[in-house]
Amino acid sequence: MINYYVELGLDPSMDDEALEKALRTLKKKWTARTNAPDLQKRQKAERMIELLNEASRILCNKEDREDYDRRLNREKNKQTAPTINTQDAGPAAPNGAGAAALVSLAESFYERGQYQQALEIAAKALAAGVNDPDLYYTMSMCYAENGDYERAYDTMYYSVSQTQDPDLKAMLIRLCLRLFGMRDRARQLLNEMMRDYPDTNMLVAYDVEWDLYQGNEALAEAKVDDYRQTYPEDQQFLIYLQDSYISVADTFITEHASGGEYLADQAAMDNYLKYCTKANDAYSDEGSREKLEKARNLNKTTFNRDNIGGLVVSIVLTLILMPTIIGALIFLAADVFLVKYSLIPNWMILRTDYTESYDGPYRVAHIICTILWGWIKWSWRIFWGMMDFIFRVFASA
Repeated sequence: MINYYVELGLDPSMDDEALEKALRTLKKKWTARTNAPDLQKRQKAERMIELLNEASRILCNKEDREDYDRRLNREKNKQTAPTINTQDAGPAAPNGAGAAALVSLAESFYERGQYQQALEIAAKALAAGVNDPDLYYTMSMCYAENGDYERAYDTMYYSVSQTQDPDLKAMLIRLCLRLFGMRDRARQLLNEMMRDYPDTNMLVAYDVEWDLYQGNEALAEAKVDDYRQTYPEDQQFLIYLQDSYISVADTFITEHASGGEYLADQAAMDNYLKYCTKANDAYSDEGSREKLEKARNLNKTTFNRDNIGGLVVSIVLTLILMPTIIGALIFLAADVFLVKYSLIPNWMILRTDYTESYDGPYRVAHIICTILWGWIKWSWRIFWGMMDFIFRVFASA
């Protein structure tokens, strides 16, 4: 049985909200590491993302987590589980350690989230004459994690200029597009590479992605159609294209200061669903299907239970006023309005966890229902207060 807490360095005592936030943070960190120049590191990042997805499906569901924790405790009673000390400062470099050991040590600090220590070790490696792309990548990611995207870019660009490695340059394009927020520089690098390597499937996918970021959807789709007609058997292009569509979809997600994520409005929801659909249509796998299902669920509606009381009051008033046609029509129209806008999109319900507000008519319907139900509750209290007063008067007479 996999101990997700141990494998991912999570505290089992975390509450549900803190655990979800920690899982999101880890996923972002390992997603960034899928850009690593070393194949083994990229594969490790992909395995970690897969593990995080498995853990999220279990640990982010309250009932599933409780069941998992019970089974895990039973397993611990049978054997002692290994532990990870995430606060450890990392392995110490042995005396006389060479440049390779310094690179490995810097990577170790980076993977532990100790970015400043990683940069200090990297500086020692550079002073020792190391010119390793892995070291520059580690430094660049540390700067990016600290929010210093200019230095992150400069570090990676220096490595590219020193090695003239096309794979590194392609990786820098990807980072500029998705992490550094430097799409103009991505465009410049992309133009340079496409002159040297025309019709390269990865570069075409990045070119399509750039057009989509600029709002040139028609041009992007024309490029996709043209490439697929020219190279109909290129399945790898579809994988790159799926990745690009998912990246574009993620730009419509708003991140809250608390670490939570939500969709800001219906336009963001529509675009998120559109590009999740395109990603799954381009190349369908478990990840794309799961993302599309999530988008579809967010676009569904749920009845706002907070409106039930007010809606019942409105319907009762409609029945009471039935003999007066005008009054009945007014309240019937109100009933239709309240029912329609009590069916709230799930993305908006999720957003209220962070912004505490509904959009336009949904908010109006909620306010009306709150007023109607509040009126009944206070009327009921006043009625029983009066009855109690009358009873006491008669009792004292």
